[in-house]
Amino acid sequence: MAIWVFGYGSLVWRPGFASSARVPGHIRGYRRVFYQGNTDHRGTPEKPGRTVTLVEEKDAVTYGVAYRLAGDEHEQNGTLQYLLHREKEYDQQVDIDFHTDPSDSHPPVIRVLVFIASDNPVSNPYYLGPAPLEAMAWQIATASGPSGPNSEYLLNLQRALSDLGACDPHVDALAALVSTMLLHVTTAVANAASTTTAIAAAACTAASTTGNGANSSSTTCPKVHEHAHSWQRECTGTAGCEACTCTKAQGQAALGLIVDAAVARMAGCEVLAAHISQNSQPLSSP
Repeated sequence: MAIWVFGYGSLVWRPGFASSARVPGHIRGYRRVFYQGNTDHRGTPEKPGRTVTLVEEKDAVTYGVAYRLAGDEHEQNGTLQYLLHREKEYDQQVDIDFHTDPSDSHPPVIRVLVFIASDNPVSNPYYLGPAPLEAMAWQIATASGPSGPNSEYLLNLQRALSDLGACDPHVDALAALVSTMLLHVTTAVANAASTTTAIAAAACTAASTTGNGANSSSTTCPKVHEHAHSWQRECTGTAGCEACTCTKAQGQAALGLIVDAAVARMAGCEVLAAHISQNSQPLSSP
């Protein structure tokens, strides 16, 4: 007997098993939502990601792909065991009518097996449920797990649905927000690096000019760029100026970790402390 499985999440673009047929189509009466928490693929227990599940909704349509499992009964059972392990956080397996034609006049083509993560806290403790769209987008943009960034899961799903000629407003809205957030983060990191380089140069120049550094005859620290891009580590070089301590503090400020002049002074950077005092804010990216 043929066994069909319906994919509406990662199974759409990465099934991971042998199939003898792949048929685009849809199921009815269910809506795809990013309500399921994920701690082992696209997130961690400390910072869960979000993946899709289905919620019942009259007149809703969810597009995806139906796969007919390849092989004999033994091989198909092996594939089912693989799917049960892969979808282990999805506590419901249901048989649903699968359609290939959007018209109501056409009967369903086949019955498909669908994995659903329910909102039952006993059988599915990872369920996150609804949240403001912006909050879900931020969670997806910042979560990552062994299988990669949570954002990759979302954007791959959107791309795969687009390849099918399908549109999902929930997926599209989240993808637009996450893409914007990722762009802002990338820009912020680039600006932070640029800011850190510039203020490190100022710190080195100030140190050499005032004679505070062992290499005070130099007007610019020869290792300024190394300092600027490695502020997370203690300086092990022999540049002979105060840039290593100062750059570390300024790098932390650029990422929003230092916002107080007193803290900047304790961190060893008078340049940063003076800037915060004069501007009421640290040197940071927009």
